[in-house]
Amino acid sequence: SGGRLSGRRARKKEGQLSSMIRCVLAMLPDDAFGPAHEDERRAGSDRIRIVDFAGGSGHLALPLALLLPKCEVVIVDLKERSLDVAKERAALCGLLASESNLKTFRGSITKYNSPFDIGLALHACGEATDLVLRACGEAKAAFVTASCCVGKLQIAGLNPYVYQANNDNAPTVQYPQSRFYRNCLALSSDKFDALAKAADHAEGGSESVNSIKRVAKLFLETDRLSYAVETYGYDRKCILLTRMEPLDSSPKNDILLGWTTSGKLKSPYSETNDANMLIDPCVSETERQLSSLINAPDQAESKDKEESTDKSLR
Repeated sequence: SGGRLSGRRARKKEGQLSSMIRCVLAMLPDDAFGPAHEDERRAGSDRIRIVDFAGGSGHLALPLALLLPKCEVVIVDLKERSLDVAKERAALCGLLASESNLKTFRGSITKYNSPFDIGLALHACGEATDLVLRACGEAKAAFVTASCCVGKLQIAGLNPYVYQANNDNAPTVQYPQSRFYRNCLALSSDKFDALAKAADHAEGGSESVNSIKRVAKLFLETDRLSYAVETYGYDRKCILLTRMEPLDSSPKNDILLGWTTSGKLKSPYSETNDANMLIDPCVSETERQLSSLINAPDQAESKDKEESTDKSLR
């Protein structure tokens, strides 16, 4: 009721939100922080604009607006009721005054046409995440996205967001998206369907099965990043697949992070760091999971040999 959570669900949501917020804060220049004076509230185009696409009732946008009074935060959502709840919650925080830095926009992701600097999407369903990434690319903006329901990227998959936005179930994005996946890897639509199905997972399951699903999700997210580089010119050193902390905040804990080296923002990493040294924990864990999958047959064969030896000794 009213977006309230408690107990374990609240702790998991807190991990999701804090992870996304840390990514945003890391890209902001020093002068974006601190209290906003009257002239800064009226600065208009000089303010950094952060857009929370499919932002619902403001779980992510409200804390950002409170933390960053010098920035403008916009919630974009299809549902009027969700935006009404966001406004009710904003009023409790004192964020509904005429000079407030929190704004709302009712409509689909593709209908939001104002310029912005950072685009966000926390668990935007199916291809909605890709629509956000494309909106960021068109706006030459940074992005912080965490996808969900990737099984709905299958050709026959029904995506609620697409239907609610267009009154039609026809996909608006063709997969795989990147030329690298289509041409170099010769990944057909049928094979991508299998990849999307394998990558869609929730809590539970054995470690071996979850390892397969995590690796499949890694490949799927890499297609998204490759498309961003090919189509919108993001520097390969300025895109990253990272993860939420703590990891159990969600089984869908991958975060796609991309930024530009010009404009109002800064790199989330120190300029003294070599880009090749930016080894994310996500990469390390994926390497471990790949290794466990590759070595699994050898380990099983070794175990069979040990059991056979034990029997012969008896």
